[in-house]
Amino acid sequence: MQSWLPYITGSGGALAVMAAGLYLFLAGKLHSDREFSKAETDSARKDEVIERLQEALALERQRSNDVAQAGAVTNQLIGALTTLAAEHRDAAGSPGVRAVLPAVPLDLTGKDAGL
Repeated sequence: MQSWLPYITGSGGALAVMAAGLYLFLAGKLHSDREFSKAETDSARKDEVIERLQEALALERQRSNDVAQAGAVTNQLIGALTTLAAEHRDAAGSPGVRAVLPAVPLDLTGKDAGL
């Protein structure tokens, strides 16, 4: 039985190992340390961008909620003012006569104003 050692250690074996390594490198199976470092840097940069975008999205959601809440308070204020105007008109009796009405407190709290 022949030994495979001379074939592997000989120039033909070294050439075969080198050809296999070149094939694996070109096929994308082997990478240099520089490529790994670059990939790690790119990944860290992408993670940083994703984190900033998530923070911006959370702030935008908060702003949207604040605007919706302010809209609800505005609607309540408009409703209260409309009610006051209707009561004032009814108390005056006619459009040409104005009656002085006592101040009517609104049933609004700090929560209604978003506080």
